[in-house]
Amino acid sequence: FMISGTGGRISDGEIVTYYVDPNRAVSLIAPTTIAGTGYMFDGWRLEPKDTERFNPADKKQYVEDTTIYGSFTKLKDIIPATNDDGTPNLQPTDYVAVLFIEGEHAKKMEGNALFYVNPKASPLKTIGDLPKPTITPDTGWKFAGWDKADATEIKDYMFVIAQYEAIADVIEKIDENTKKPDGYVTVTFKSGDNGNLDGIKEKVYYVNPDKYVKLDEPGTVADDGYKFGSWNSDGTVFSLDNYIKYEKDTIIIAEFNVKGNVIPKTD
Repeated sequence: FMISGTGGRISDGEIVTYYVDPNRAVSLIAPTTIAGTGYMFDGWRLEPKDTERFNPADKKQYVEDTTIYGSFTKLKDIIPATNDDGTPNLQPTDYVAVLFIEGEHAKKMEGNALFYVNPKASPLKTIGDLPKPTITPDTGWKFAGWDKADATEIKDYMFVIAQYEAIADVIEKIDENTKKPDGYVTVTFKSGDNGNLDGIKEKVYYVNPDKYVKLDEPGTVADDGYKFGSWNSDGTVFSLDNYIKYEKDTIIIAEFNVKGNVIPKTD
């Protein structure tokens, strides 16, 4: 028995030579092998370049001196713990594990989170070489990246933890470039007939639906002969004096009444 090529060796102390009766079929015990980091034993063959593997335990009649060749195959330097079809991969000998952790404020994490990496790869693999999972943050939070930079070299076992930034509970829409955070609801102040909101027709806020907030109500300007009466939403008077939890998109309308027939603003 001998090794063809590189990537590993026969274990020390193993029997590598047998003397056999050429007139009888015999079964042989193959020596154990040790694969180098990044390699896997690929079986025994009767010729170094044979594509067909040979099992020495199978009975065979050896009528002449014979060499049985073992070989090793190169593994990928990065191996996901789970394949796309859901089947698992074993951790190769001497490979290290890199685990991505969703941390706090994650609604969900999708994709492979665990990878086996060759710590002796040349060049060394980095965090940037790994296909990172996708993070969907909780409402009110923004995914800000991972706690390990892409340039971090992978030489040992490693945890990589997701980082987050808090988003303000209330974001005023300034223009079309103002981004509405995922999960937020839209609260729109509009002017009814016979007035305006300090020269504008509407004012928009993006609001975290999980939080109680107090919105700054826009100023109101009534047309001649009219006076601001109250805020109205869904046909009822709407008070802005307290903290409110806006759980859906909401439209709040400024109602204006003819002077002398004013409905006072109520709490």
